[in-house]
Amino acid sequence: GEVQIVDTMADALIDGATNPTGAVSVVKYEGNTYCVSSSCSKCKIPLTKAKVLPANDDTGSAPRIQCDFCQAAYNIRTGEPVASEGGGGLFSGVAKAVFSSQDAVPLPTYSLGEQNGKVLINLK
Repeated sequence: GEVQIVDTMADALIDGATNPTGAVSVVKYEGNTYCVSSSCSKCKIPLTKAKVLPANDDTGSAPRIQCDFCQAAYNIRTGEPVASEGGGGLFSGVAKAVFSSQDAVPLPTYSLGEQNGKVLINLK
């Protein structure tokens, strides 16, 4: 699965400092489409290079998404923090060490629907 950033311009998602276009991350993985926050909840870096990982014991049948910068990983369906896979090289190791003292915060997730051929994001 590859992460695509989609600008929604939805007032509920717009933040002048961190998300001026109300962007979300959309991931297609094994026939399913998931929608999550455009930025990692832990380090606030955009998830443009995030890795989509297969399900594990922490997530049941749901795949995981892992921030390429701080290595925080989340259940892509629920947004709950899960154990990361590691890797990422020296710089991400430093970033992980810096952000590891912060409490794990769930990644916002959004359900998707379709109406008249348009994809809709449920922001509730």
